Amino acid sequence: MQLFFSGQYSRSEDHITITEERIIHQCSRVLRMQPGDQIQIQDNNQRHTIVLDGFSKKALTGKIRDTIRYPQETKITTLFIAIPNRRDKAELIAQKLTEIGVSHIIFRQASRSVLKSVPHKKQERIHHIALEASEQSFRTTLPTITFLEKWDEKYILGHDVSILFYQGGSTFDSGSTEGMNNRSGIIGPEGGFTPQELEYFSPITTVHTLGSSILRMETAAMIGSRLLQQ
Repeated sequence: MQLFFSGQYSRSEDHITITEERIIHQCSRVLRMQPGDQIQIQDNNQRHTIVLDGFSKKALTGKIRDTIRYPQETKITTLFIAIPNRRDKAELIAQKLTEIGVSHIIFRQASRSVLKSVPHKKQERIHHIALEASEQSFRTTLPTITFLEKWDEKYILGHDVSILFYQGGSTFDSGSTEGMNNRSGIIGPEGGFTPQELEYFSPITTVHTLGSSILRMETAAMIGSRLLQQ
């Protein structure tokens, strides 16, 4: 069954009218759905299963078969990632971290970042990729994606634990973060952190290695985010 994240609908009792153009196009033109086919709409913490009964260029209509309400997430994971040296890597990272279940994805400039910012159109594309990944992986919430050009330690200090994933650190032990539900991790750029950055992060993070291999940053981001969720 196809899941869509959307708040663009109206309802009257158990009947629903969906007006989001993206969903209308996907159901009508791409999936070629017919009356009787079912989709799910995720809106905030509730998911509606809908039996479609009407198609037009401006709306889909259907009957709500059931609604599931999900509790708010209790474990929050945030990953700070240096802006990659190629913009398609940012798309891959956003897609995979969304599938893994990261709550907040934050791209930030680092001293050795080749690219210092992400253009607005590219940001929009990354948000769209994360939306599609959320739907394909049946998440219950969308991740937030932020692009920072300036860094401030306040972004780290609000978490129960902040981990700098870097060669030379200790091996990560998931038991060390037990009971800590608001966790963050930091992934550096190609070329690594400068000594000044390592000195800056030292008093506000713990340093853990991701193994003996030198990883590409997109690989490190995926492994690091998965460890944060254990």
